[in-house]
Amino acid sequence: MNKAFGALGINLGIDWIVIGESVSHESQGKVYSDSENQLREAYGELVLRPSVRRSTKVAEAYSAQTALPLYAPASAPAIEYQGIAAGMGLTKETFTA
Repeated sequence: MNKAFGALGINLGIDWIVIGESVSHESQGKVYSDSENQLREAYGELVLRPSVRRSTKVAEAYSAQTALPLYAPASAPAIEYQGIAAGMGLTKETFTA
């Protein structure tokens, strides 16, 4: 990719890796938990914590055409997405500090 965009002065790279649809217990899918562990071993700090676990609240918010933080602000995935936003430096505190 850098070869293709280098002439434009664009340097592409991976800043973060976000794991969505993570399982919360190994009994829900050993393959998924093994894959997550391998991803963390390979990419280290690029893989943001927390992973976003499976939840019906995400699908419900989508069906209601409402952003998850507005639809279910206290739900586990909404809180996990807040943690990811903080890891990316995309929180109110980041912009007001």
